[in-house]
Amino acid sequence: MDTNSKTAVFNRIKDYIEKEFDLKTEVNTSDGLTFIRTYPDDIGENNGSFLLELCFIPTEEEDDVEETFFQIYSTIALDLDEANYPKIMNELNDINFNVTIGSYGIFRDQRQLYHKYMYVTTADTEDQLFDELTTAIGWVINCIDDDYDKLMSILD
Repeated sequence: MDTNSKTAVFNRIKDYIEKEFDLKTEVNTSDGLTFIRTYPDDIGENNGSFLLELCFIPTEEEDDVEETFFQIYSTIALDLDEANYPKIMNELNDINFNVTIGSYGIFRDQRQLYHKYMYVTTADTEDQLFDELTTAIGWVINCIDDDYDKLMSILD
């Protein structure tokens, strides 16, 4: 899929998140990547929230590659206690064994708990790409919603 088509889908996804989920979004650029950032809320039984970042991952020879790579990255918690990393990692291994999509981990340099899912598609049209990506975004939000309370409990 060419860069112009990806840009069009990116903008549709931003509008979709704002309208469908009633969430504010912002677009940021860092390290050559452009992200949609938003904060889904009412997550888990305790109505928590997390940072959701969405972006296309560029490939070499962008317009000649059949596959499109789309990253869904979520920051779930910040300022983790480094002394608890071994305990947290053990618990995350158990959770990851049963997680339905993506995986959880610790980004040590930033002391954050994250969820990451890389969606790869060979969608031929903008509509097909939009449909696939919005479905994947919904899957990830539901996955984190399902696991959120358990994740928060392992951080204590």
